[in-house]
Amino acid sequence: MNDEQRLESFRALLKQVATKLSGKLEEIGGPGSASFDAQLPGGRHQRVFLMLDEDTIRYSTQCASWLSDFQNPNVFKTLLKKNYQLKHGFFALNPEGGLELVDTQLLETADPEELYVSIVNLATVGDFCERELAKDRSKDVF
Repeated sequence: MNDEQRLESFRALLKQVATKLSGKLEEIGGPGSASFDAQLPGGRHQRVFLMLDEDTIRYSTQCASWLSDFQNPNVFKTLLKKNYQLKHGFFALNPEGGLELVDTQLLETADPEELYVSIVNLATVGDFCERELAKDRSKDVF
């Protein structure tokens, strides 16, 4: 598959997923990047960013915009333990310093239903983590 075919396949997949999500799909920063504003229970929402990288779809949601207040071994040890338990995604540090929940999927084998479920799961867990990290920092995270 050439670059143009991958891009068209990516766009078609996102359109199928968008029909299932109640949030808004936006193309951002270029033809291979988009975001969903996923609507969650209780009137909450979480933005999920998607990017086509060669033959892989990478999608992520922000859990904390910076980690300067979280620079202790307990937080990182806890996040590594959570990585082991997660069904979809993994915690990663954003190059700008934020904490993200990230997942990837091969474009060629991507199924719209599977991608939808993974995006909703990622948004739900990301929202939960964002709320937990914003709580009293004198206690353990999660």
